[in-house]
Amino acid sequence: MIIKSKDVKVYWINEKENQERFQHMTELLNKYFPNHERINAVMEKPKYNGVTIAHLNALLKGSALKKPFIILEDDVDIKIYKETLETPQNTDALFIGLSCWGNKIYSKNKDVKVKKRGDLLLFCNGAVGQIIEGNNDIFRIYSMYGAHAVLYIGREYILKSIDNCVQAFIKNKPHDIYFPRFQRKYHIYGLNKPIFYQSKKIGGQEKFTNLIVPNFSEKPELKENALNNSNEFR
Repeated sequence: MIIKSKDVKVYWINEKENQERFQHMTELLNKYFPNHERINAVMEKPKYNGVTIAHLNALLKGSALKKPFIILEDDVDIKIYKETLETPQNTDALFIGLSCWGNKIYSKNKDVKVKKRGDLLLFCNGAVGQIIEGNNDIFRIYSMYGAHAVLYIGREYILKSIDNCVQAFIKNKPHDIYFPRFQRKYHIYGLNKPIFYQSKKIGGQEKFTNLIVPNFSEKPELKENALNNSNEFR
């Protein structure tokens, strides 16, 4: 499946009081993803409940399109722009922004963002993926938090994500911490070189989202670990 960035519908979540982020996202998306619509972030306490409601509203809007759509949070910035997004035909979702966070902590060295164990990709704060043999553009996701930049495709997965938002709000928990409970059941992929990261310039968690998954097959010296804080991966 090939999706053109300038055509795909983008829903972006923003608090109306945060004019800095509003201006940042408007300028960014007008340039790279012009088919976009702002979703008002609901003011709730704790804040993550408001984020969950906003994601729910975006998912409901997107589900009515019956075609792929993107949801962004307003602290993202462009890392590597892609004019087209190419995914396998069975794709349910594509993470176009990555996170180190997941529900399995494998590494105590927080400077090591990604390391390889067999065909698995182990991220420093618990995210887990799997290398796809012969494909250096994407990897399979089994456990990854973060909803700041996701392309939604599969109808069943979209409906599951809607239900997940509802259940998370009822339980008073951030909705993305439940992702690993059902990611393995679907075909969820991540870009080795993601388009977006959360920028610290506007308050985003850049430390845990500004990363690239290296091509371990071409760089034997990186097979045990990859130091993503070096200039090579910035």
